[in-house]
Amino acid sequence: MSLHVVLGKGPVGSTLADRLVDAGHEVRVLSRSGGSDPRPTGEHVALDAGDATALSAAAAGAVALYNCANPAYHRWPTDWPPIAAALLAAAESSGAVLVVMGNLYGYGPVSGPMTEQLLLASTGSKGRVRIEMYEQALRRHEAGALRMVEARGADFVGPGVTDGGLLGSRAVPRSPGCRTWPCAPSGCSTRRCASWRRPATSSSARSCWTAAPAPPPSASRPRCSSGLGPTPSPGGGPARRLRRTGRPARPAG
Repeated sequence: MSLHVVLGKGPVGSTLADRLVDAGHEVRVLSRSGGSDPRPTGEHVALDAGDATALSAAAAGAVALYNCANPAYHRWPTDWPPIAAALLAAAESSGAVLVVMGNLYGYGPVSGPMTEQLLLASTGSKGRVRIEMYEQALRRHEAGALRMVEARGADFVGPGVTDGGLLGSRAVPRSPGCRTWPCAPSGCSTRRCASWRRPATSSSARSCWTAAPAPPPSASRPRCSSGLGPTPSPGGGPARRLRRTGRPARPAG
């Protein structure tokens, strides 16, 4: 059983920790508050993410170190540099692969589809912070000091995403009986409500939710609806529909 260390317990960090525990790994979740919250599962440790010594100690023996933290947007220029430096030090001292959950700010405003071939061309303060974080880690990676990979995503819709996201319950209502929105994925350790599964389609734009409490084991599962089609409303009200706005993605500079 290998040790995986997750920094941050927001929607991404919590879901990642739960999935790693379900896969049989040892998981250590690092956050400012610490505590043994019901979600995510695993060991919880309270620390200052900008403290390189503390973070390195927490990552000792890990095979992977995941950066799922996200300071308040207006504090990126001040909070991210020490956290990023501490993560590099921890990855280098522990030998753990540094896995960074990035975003699209580094690209700046775009006028067409966003692809991996786009240059990191943002001139805004938040975008420049993310660019510098990535380039510092990449230089250390190319020098052989550590191993790193960065995944970049836009806004999220899925387990644990609340109104902190652009969509959250603005798009799909909170299901009755759920402590977090939307319901946990089938197979995840936080099974609070109805099943969450991907429908039998190759379309990456489709996801599937059921907006009702989880049925007892003996009952049949409710049917799902496409994330781009009508979504059952809690309480039997009118179905709600997600729709495309027709506007290209334009991350803030």
